[in-house]
Amino acid sequence: MPTCIMAHPNRQAEAEHLAHSLHAPIIWDRGLGENDTGDRAWEHALTLDGEWVTVIQDDAQPIIGFLNHLEQGITNRPEDAQAFSWYLGTARPPQWQTRITKALNTDTAWLVCPQLLHGVAVTLHRSHVTPMLQAVHGSQKAYDYRIGHYLRRQRIPVYYPASSLVDHKDEPSLLGHDKEPRKAHRLGAPEWNQRTKAI
Repeated sequence: MPTCIMAHPNRQAEAEHLAHSLHAPIIWDRGLGENDTGDRAWEHALTLDGEWVTVIQDDAQPIIGFLNHLEQGITNRPEDAQAFSWYLGTARPPQWQTRITKALNTDTAWLVCPQLLHGVAVTLHRSHVTPMLQAVHGSQKAYDYRIGHYLRRQRIPVYYPASSLVDHKDEPSLLGHDKEPRKAHRLGAPEWNQRTKAI
């Protein structure tokens, strides 16, 4: 499955470890910011073969067998699913946390949200990547917000596995806006089914 890592030189060791474990290319920040790095990562992923395209940030911590679990998730996705986030965090955004906690108290494999809450590890059907990049061009909003804005305008919901496939390295953001713990609600190999719960 086409996968790229978007990385900042300050996290070189983490990025190279991810690249080795996932057999994925790294797209390095060239001094123009996270959005430029992310856009180039999506563009590069499109040059690789595969129906689904994934971009992972350098501070993601995938579970063992991440790519296999990701492929199983895609295989067992709800029929209309076109966008996935493989991380669902405990602190941000705070206004979603109560809904997330309630939704996790079910036997569903998938939580469905009308927006993208995290950009740590995102998969899109490749048919959406070029329109997304065109839609976000020139936007100064945050990386994940830009993608989420495109998905909302297209009425494409985001699917989150009840057990995240990646955790977030719990250290200060390079952008300086995260002071709360950055950890997944649940982490581990999911028991896939096609049941969904809205959050």
